[in-house]
Amino acid sequence: MEKIERKFRCEFIQAEVSISGYAVTRERQVDFCSGKMDAVAFRGGEKDVLEVFVVDWKTTTKTDLLDLYQWWEKAEYFKKPLYQCLVYRELWQAHLKHNNVKAKVGIILVPIHQTYPELSYPGLCMDFKTMSDTRLLDKLKDFQWLPVLDESIYVQTIKLPCKLFKESFDPADDVDEITNILKDDTRLKDILHGNATIADLRQVLHLPFLKVEDIKEEETKAHKDDKTSVIETAAATEDKTNEEFAMVNKEEKAV
Repeated sequence: MEKIERKFRCEFIQAEVSISGYAVTRERQVDFCSGKMDAVAFRGGEKDVLEVFVVDWKTTTKTDLLDLYQWWEKAEYFKKPLYQCLVYRELWQAHLKHNNVKAKVGIILVPIHQTYPELSYPGLCMDFKTMSDTRLLDKLKDFQWLPVLDESIYVQTIKLPCKLFKESFDPADDVDEITNILKDDTRLKDILHGNATIADLRQVLHLPFLKVEDIKEEETKAHKDDKTSVIETAAATEDKTNEEFAMVNKEEKAV
């Protein structure tokens, strides 16, 4: 870590940093994204613009050290950690913009051998022009990245009357204090009034009726297969070059 700080003139701030947010498509489909960055770092950039970095360690346990030396040339090693970093970068940029923080966000990938941790070939990327020109970032650009859900993305807002909820319903327990959104793990039976009826629900949703239909087994499977994550979708993009990364070569040899 000290060598990375010296070579890239950066400073590590914290390890294991959780981050989350939302990816919204043009069709207003909302995907929740969350993960944990291995580390974050920062440095002072040109014109006093802060530069911050998503840092991702990629370890290998293979006995052949050539696998580590050739990591940057082999897409099967390079692609997945790259896209994971790029997704975290989008989320971080969204959070910084939301909080009116002016900063440029880059990424640092650190391939490292688990048995010989002194062997590593870190790479830093701050300029993503080539990635953009070669359309490597197209999948990520298909989304609008938000730190919290913006009410403007919804076609309509539905207000539920109090009679649908139990008198014991406490928003402090079941509602996110930042987004004012009901938590996903909230059980309906814990908040809905026992006397609430389908008619009450239809009236609120402006529906003439609610119909139950059988769902075929193959349709259910197809629906599940459709639920790919943003990272998986991005990782399906064609492999591109890693020429934008500034490399740090390890001079020491394993004993």
